[in-house]
Amino acid sequence: LGDTLKLLHNRLQLSAGFKEIMISRYATNLVPGAVYAHGGNYAQPLPQVAISYQITPHDQIFVNGTTAFRAPQSSEAYEQIFTPSVNHAVENPHDLRGEYSIGEEIGVRHTGLFNASVSLFNYNMTHYQVSSTTYINNVAIGEPIDAGGKTARGVSGEVSLAPWHGFSPYASAQYLHATMDNDYQVDGNYLPTAGKIAINSPKFTAAVGLSYDN
Repeated sequence: LGDTLKLLHNRLQLSAGFKEIMISRYATNLVPGAVYAHGGNYAQPLPQVAISYQITPHDQIFVNGTTAFRAPQSSEAYEQIFTPSVNHAVENPHDLRGEYSIGEEIGVRHTGLFNASVSLFNYNMTHYQVSSTTYINNVAIGEPIDAGGKTARGVSGEVSLAPWHGFSPYASAQYLHATMDNDYQVDGNYLPTAGKIAINSPKFTAAVGLSYDN
């Protein structure tokens, strides 16, 4: 569901939307003695809003608010884990909650001879899902974990030129500061992860490209 309101001779646009995501995910396990079927049901409302103002025919300022949801995808989140050395399950399903995020973004865009945009962003996540590894009887087994909250904020920009004799160059860059919000609990103990840099979150990334179309 969504709608858009245009004001000031269409220079100001206000858009809002809402959707509800519903996911049912189950896994079956044919190992003798295992729980045959286990899974989870997830439902999450996802509102969003977007505001833009056309300063000039080529320049625009925008503000966005978004939400996102991700249900646990790994089969280890739903199945018992077995090892040949014992005759029972060494780990039961985790019953993880889905990952939910709220994002805000503000920036400016320019279109014309060259296209460019610069934006500031902030994302807050709860039940941040991380793919981890555990050792059971000296065997490494992948498993998902709920790492708690995560905050990611930074600035990104991109620029591209209009085609010149069929060639269009492009470049983008981003600065990211992503940190964990909570200490992670393991067997009653807490690892000091709060405030630490989140995994797989490089501070600087950049890309360049060149396309040709005649």
